[in-house]
Amino acid sequence: MFKKNFKNKKNSNILSIAKCLMKHILRICNSNHTRGTAVDISRINGQKMFLIGPNDQIKKLQEAMDDFPNV
Repeated sequence: MFKKNFKNKKNSNILSIAKCLMKHILRICNSNHTRGTAVDISRINGQKMFLIGPNDQIKKLQEAMDDFPNV
């Protein structure tokens, strides 16, 4: 159902983003996490990202974040 909704252009906007707290991840020197430039997102529009895979929303979100030098 979720993937069908995203084929419809009317439903292609990101309405919500849930970030996850990664307190116990391995911190690698000079990683995005240690530099404070990483954002871990677990859900977009209430759907788990690992279930929906790379779709237009995720691609557009990445492109938008690429415009910010500190992210």
